[in-house]
Amino acid sequence: MGSFLASILGSVISDVISNSINTDSETEKLKTQFLELQIKKIKQDFEKDSLEAQQTNLEIDEEFVVTQELIDSIAMYISEINKVKLSKSKFYSLLSKEDKVEKVSTQELNENFEPKSTEKIVPRSDFKLFIVKETVVEPEYKENITLEIVSPVLKRNRMSWKAIYINQNITFKLKDDDFKNLILNKNLSFSNGTKLVCDIETKQKMNDDGQIKESGRSVYNVSKIIYTNGDVVDLK
Repeated sequence: MGSFLASILGSVISDVISNSINTDSETEKLKTQFLELQIKKIKQDFEKDSLEAQQTNLEIDEEFVVTQELIDSIAMYISEINKVKLSKSKFYSLLSKEDKVEKVSTQELNENFEPKSTEKIVPRSDFKLFIVKETVVEPEYKENITLEIVSPVLKRNRMSWKAIYINQNITFKLKDDDFKNLILNKNLSFSNGTKLVCDIETKQKMNDDGQIKESGRSVYNVSKIIYTNGDVVDLK
């Protein structure tokens, strides 16, 4: 199993080129879940055959599940995970600053440190192919969301409100110009507990570890006001 993982690591470092990130949190979650399931299945299959081999006094042959196609497939999924992309990018960025480094090579060895596979080489001229040049994380947009307003700030120059969303206190910026004008022109007032039915956009950014974090929320298309006394105002 160790040599199998070593083969994957070698492929991740030297084979799969990915110099940009354009993703969202849901896609990234699915990639990670798929990879975890793949590795879990491989480990289960290996442990099952290892037990059968011990019971029949046979030697274990790892090759029954280890194919180059499987290695390449898993290496590709690992390389597509943002954290790996960024780590690999930092690795090659640092190496590109070292004038004496001419290449990176990886090779699978057996327990006696003897070569088991062909050496994979990345020449210095190709380092740039592994360096991330663009990071784009698409915002998450949800429609017809109900927000419970907490301590609304309705001053003309401040449209940043607090609300309860999915049992969490959040702050959002009001980007619905029609609703803004209605508030200002009609001098509407809100109390704690007033609810808005609206669309909400959650902006996202990626930290240095490749984790996608929320970086701010905006509200659009307010369609309904629900007051604490039960009164409902339809705005659309």
